[in-house]
Amino acid sequence: LGADFHAQVDLGRARAWRILGDLRRATTFQEKVVRHTPRDPARWLELAALYQAQGRADSAEQARLRARELGSP
Repeated sequence: LGADFHAQVDLGRARAWRILGDLRRATTFQEKVVRHTPRDPARWLELAALYQAQGRADSAEQARLRARELGSP
């Protein structure tokens, strides 16, 4: 199984934990997502949103910057 498959699985887990209100676990899985697929700007933006929700402004800005570098609008 390839990186994209693992990214999809981890993305589902990240979204599930976010819905359940566990931002720490959601972030852990979203970080795995961007490690699997580091060139996907949308996934970096989701990570930025999780960081922002936790009050991690510097990390959120770094993730948004990475998304912009990859061509995010």
